[in-house]
Amino acid sequence: MIGGYIAGAILTASGLSGVLIPQQIAPVIETALSKGRATAEFRVAYGAMGGVGVWSLIAADAEVFKAVGALWFAAAAVRLVALAVDRPRSNATYWAFLALEVGLGLAAFLGS
Repeated sequence: MIGGYIAGAILTASGLSGVLIPQQIAPVIETALSKGRATAEFRVAYGAMGGVGVWSLIAADAEVFKAVGALWFAAAAVRLVALAVDRPRSNATYWAFLALEVGLGLAAFLGS
């Protein structure tokens, strides 16, 4: 289950960082945040991710870890689809995040 714990812990850390320091996280993913609503929505989305991560660590259950893995795989799949649909600048961080998402999805599933 160590892979599930790792995937859940990184999801928790990612979520918390987006909630606590959105102005520092947003530039890493090339997202411009205005004051007010955009920042609030960024925090909400990251808070939801963090909540799932925290619950996975509390529950410590293989099926919950697989749900975390599904979340990571979904993020990777959407990232790939976005290449064709949105045509983002696919720099090193874009590919690093894809690799991280796939790796954490595998860790959660194989380590559960």
